[in-house]
Amino acid sequence: MNVSSDQLQDMMVNIWTSVLGLPITPAAEEVAPQGISLTACVHITGAWEGALVLECPKETSRRAAAAMFGMETAEVSDAEMRDAVGELANVAGGNFKALLPGGCQLSLPTVVEGEKYTVIVGKSRLLGSRSFHTEGERVVLNILERSVEA
Repeated sequence: MNVSSDQLQDMMVNIWTSVLGLPITPAAEEVAPQGISLTACVHITGAWEGALVLECPKETSRRAAAAMFGMETAEVSDAEMRDAVGELANVAGGNFKALLPGGCQLSLPTVVEGEKYTVIVGKSRLLGSRSFHTEGERVVLNILERSVEA
């Protein structure tokens, strides 16, 4: 399975603009968000196995939740931020699943929040990665493929 940077870009731009109505543009370089981040992961099993991992800075997560739930950013709770990032990963996972052979299932999202952490999906290799800018912050989308060698 191959996934192009253009496919990841199109998927994220479409999701970000249609679901959130917020601007997002591709970043020239792959750099992880700094500071406190929320990372959501959805696993894909079946004919193809792997995971989609979406990493957002905390303030981007807050703006995403406000846009998604029709709230002011000051009203957004930590739980709503986690729900929003999880839902964005779920939507991205569903879009990515449409590119895969039939018979694949998507897990519910898992969301992690913190600073200076690494999310490891065992027995996987990086298949594709794309960084984006949205309102001055960096968002990263990674696609991991299950690998026997990993």
